[in-house]
Amino acid sequence: MLAGRALLGASLGGFWTVALGASGKLVREGEAARASATIFMGITLATVISVPLGTLIADLTSWRISFVATAGLVAVALAAQAVFLPSIPPESAMRVSDFGAMLKRGNVRRSLLMVGLLFGAHFSSYTYIAPFLERNASFGAPWITAILLGFGIVGFVANFGVSAFVSRHLKTSLFAMGALVTVALFALPMLQASRVGVIATVMAWGIAYGAIPLCLSIWMQLTSPDRPEAGSSLFVSTVQTAIALGSLSGGAVVDHLGIPSTMHLGGLLAAVSLLVIVSFNTRGAPLKDVLAN
Repeated sequence: MLAGRALLGASLGGFWTVALGASGKLVREGEAARASATIFMGITLATVISVPLGTLIADLTSWRISFVATAGLVAVALAAQAVFLPSIPPESAMRVSDFGAMLKRGNVRRSLLMVGLLFGAHFSSYTYIAPFLERNASFGAPWITAILLGFGIVGFVANFGVSAFVSRHLKTSLFAMGALVTVALFALPMLQASRVGVIATVMAWGIAYGAIPLCLSIWMQLTSPDRPEAGSSLFVSTVQTAIALGSLSGGAVVDHLGIPSTMHLGGLLAAVSLLVIVSFNTRGAPLKDVLAN
């Protein structure tokens, strides 16, 4: 089981790296944002339906059949990729030195810090949202399932709905979504006695988080126009590290301060990310030119 999980983790990391790097190459230059949004839309949809579908299959048959069904879907996806996607050679052979060259650039380091803060903010809090809803907001299991499903649905809609605006106003979009996450996470503990308030705040959080991965993916593509594969690799590595550290730090906070404090931690990390976003002063120049330097 441990070896299987390790292989799955490696596969997912590889997929994210290649898919995000290739999205802009599959379409015309002006449609890169919509291409990324479409990929994230598919990922979000799969995330929303996969857990209940897998649970249903396991309940009707066994957990082994659920895994076999998943493997079958992966085989279908692999065949579809071979049939429908064109071959896209890399612009240049990627070397280990490419990562070092990118990390020497201040804009890349700040961008990765921003990625880590926003994903860390989300997962330090979202990892413990179900216990918060149950113990602090007093929701029952059916309500929790519905709220989390709603979180995924509004994120799915937001991801695709903001794609056109993001392509024209990337920095503004990212700041607005980061600010919405900040407000939502700080507000949740204060509103825990109000069911309507909690539901509305979680939905607002879902809208923001639905758009943030798209914004960050496009942002990182702009930082590495000459090394898109290396940029995608650094982005995915930072995301995975932030998920792990965010969940770990959230757990430590729960152990010592309680579940509501994880929301405060996430809000604090998101607030710091806003300072990083503001630090990118374009001075009237196009953002893509600033990030590429």
